Amino acid sequence: MLLDRLPRITILSCLFLWVLFASAQDPTAVEIICNAERQTQARIGIEVRRCRDDSLVVSHRGGEQFCPASLVKLITSASILRLKGADMPFITRVGTDGSLHNGILTGNLIVKGGGDPSLASNYLPTDSSRFAYAIVDALRQWGVKEITGDVIVDASVFDAEGVIPSWMDEDKGNYYGAGVYGFNINDNRIDVILSTGKAGTEARVLRIEPPHPEVQWANQIRVVRGKSDTAGCYGEGLDLRRTLTGVLPAHVSSYRLRTDMPDPALYGAAWTRGVLSSAGIMCRGGSRGSYDAVPLSRDLLLYESLMLDSLVRVMNFRSLNHFAEAFVKQLASLSPRQVKGNTTERGLTVIHNYWSEQISLRKTDMSLADGSGLSRNNRFSPSALGRILINMLAAGDVSTTSFLNSLPRAGEEGSVRNFLKDQSIEAYLKSGSMRGVLGYAGYVRYGGEWYSVVMIGNDFSSSATVYKAYTDFLTALFHTSTAGR
Repeated sequence: MLLDRLPRITILSCLFLWVLFASAQDPTAVEIICNAERQTQARIGIEVRRCRDDSLVVSHRGGEQFCPASLVKLITSASILRLKGADMPFITRVGTDGSLHNGILTGNLIVKGGGDPSLASNYLPTDSSRFAYAIVDALRQWGVKEITGDVIVDASVFDAEGVIPSWMDEDKGNYYGAGVYGFNINDNRIDVILSTGKAGTEARVLRIEPPHPEVQWANQIRVVRGKSDTAGCYGEGLDLRRTLTGVLPAHVSSYRLRTDMPDPALYGAAWTRGVLSSAGIMCRGGSRGSYDAVPLSRDLLLYESLMLDSLVRVMNFRSLNHFAEAFVKQLASLSPRQVKGNTTERGLTVIHNYWSEQISLRKTDMSLADGSGLSRNNRFSPSALGRILINMLAAGDVSTTSFLNSLPRAGEEGSVRNFLKDQSIEAYLKSGSMRGVLGYAGYVRYGGEWYSVVMIGNDFSSSATVYKAYTDFLTALFHTSTAGR
């Protein structure tokens, strides 16, 4: 008889759960999202959960996969903080394969990169010159006055494939699509300063900052009437050729085009040699980069970056792709496979395996192609990201504090300073956007409760409509529904 009742019990249970789920939804808030979908032919995924008990507040397409753009950085941030620790620095070693006698270093000076993305970074102005000073101070303390050999930068800790294959060609060569290697410097960025004359002529290159000793520049930027600005740069990875493309308006006295830096190890060696020469330390040899390991017999300096919590905060506030990709490759060191160089693929496997264990992540929940979100091949569901956000807050440890501190306050800071100006809703969010993609995710604190919030829109005809729908959705949800009570 019990077996005969099971189907009816199951049906009644499902009906009860459906009613319970439906009551959790806020119809006004959800209708705002549905209207935006209809108006823009978009697909929008929403999931909001109360962190205290992981109870669902609102879900719309929560289990569907979306292209998330820079929201991937939230997963990268959570993973590196949890697996490497908030107090971990990147280590760059400076040493020699030779001997030191009477102030003369007979042999090569070797800089062994540790994958640090922050050396001489433009985004850390108070820290940008510390590496240069540290090298000079260390060599002076050792009494080095002359180096007979070369200055070599060893970038072998990561693999030599700095650029993600699935990145679009239009992104490669631009500063936000810079490759990431075992040695990185100046955000792996070069600025080309141009000026323009009359329409129909070619833009003029005024100077290059910083000058790279080997890059071959081809300037194809044309000057046009009007205000069109499509200037960009094309090139890829370690190839030293870069082509400046697009158009600029006429009669611009100074225009700064940010491009990527080919072969940062080669530039870093020349830069180090220049720093030492300026400090009065003679370098008789040349400078070169290497993506194969260079033996080192004596350390002269162990240089530590800022701690990871500071670097993650800068990454999320400024949405820095090269920081994110360096974090993924750093995580590859936790992979059991011992192969040459830490690769993006191995790092992403570490990330997926970790979250599979933590939140029972399925293969269909998340598929990552990079750590920054620049690849359009990235996919995950709002539900998957929401569960990671809940897990990070629930831990209540140092990683939780560092993760929360890395998210800018909406309406005030970082990439979300213009989003959700309603300050009665306290939101800490990361934004993600590219053509056809707009999303926000993070936390809202309202009425003494914390909520995880994930909103991702794909394939819309109007980003402005989706943007407004997000702000209206959050306002309706937290001001008028039971979520905020």
